[in-house]
Parts: sequence; structure tokens; C-alpha cells
Amino acid sequence: MRTPLGIQDRSRLVAPVSAIGLSAAPFLACEGPLGRVRASFRRSCYVQTLDGEVLCIAHAALGRGPLTVSVRLDGAGLQALGGVDGSPVVLEDQCLYVGPLVLVLANAAVWSPQHLGRAVDNLAGERARRLAEVPIFTRQTMVGNRSIL
Repeated sequence: MRTPLGIQDRSRLVAPVSAIGLSAAPFLACEGPLGRVRASFRRSCYVQTLDGEVLCIAHAALGRGPLTVSVRLDGAGLQALGGVDGSPVVLEDQCLYVGPLVLVLANAAVWSPQHLGRAVDNLAGERARRLAEVPIFTRQTMVGNRSIL
């Protein structure tokens, strides 16, 4: 694996990308400089693209999102991810170069949220049922306990 222009040559940690958010995918369509890491944390970092948009590169355990690149990292990869502030981010040969990390995009699935439909309707119905019970419970408590009245 060669090192793209603008990336310092250091030992590389290679990790597979498991999913790319639907809104992040267009930013990963063209090779070349993508942007720069603006903030890094223990299990994620934020990349500001050359267009001024923000993408998140995160450990797969944190979940998926529309602007998230989900990566399966081990301990060394997580440690490296936490120290990439200011690093350039370059896309080349289906790999995303971020500091000492090489994130392989080749087998990544594009993630998009599923329509919740019936689940949301059921949740709304359950909330309405619970809210309807509140006045009944409150009335019973106040009538049953004379010290409140």
C-alpha cells in the first residue's frame, strides 16, 4: 500500500470500513484530498471536507448514521484515531488515509435509515395511552389520601 501525497509516511494501521452513511457516500466518490480532521475523540473523529461539510469517522460500536463512516477498529486503531487532530484526509485506491490509519472502503455497505412506519405509530399509541392514564392515577392518589386534600 503506497502513501498518497500530503500524508506523512509512517507505519500504517489498516482497518475495514463496515458501513458508509448515505449522506457521506457522495464525498467518498472522488479520489484525492477530502479534507482535514477537526476534532478527534477516543472512538471517533470529525472530518471537515474541502466543501465545508462535516463527516464522522466512528468505531462501529457507536452505531451508524447518515454522515458516519463506521470502522471496525482494535485497541491500536482506537488509540491512533484519538490522536489524528489536524491530519489531512485523502481518498485513494478505495482507501481513506487518516493520520496513521488506512480505512479500507472496498466492502463497505451504504447505510440508510429504514422507514419506521408501524413502529413509530405503535410508539405514538403507547405514549398516548400512558398520558391518558396520568390524570386517572393522579385523581385516585389525591382522593385516596385525605392529607393531600
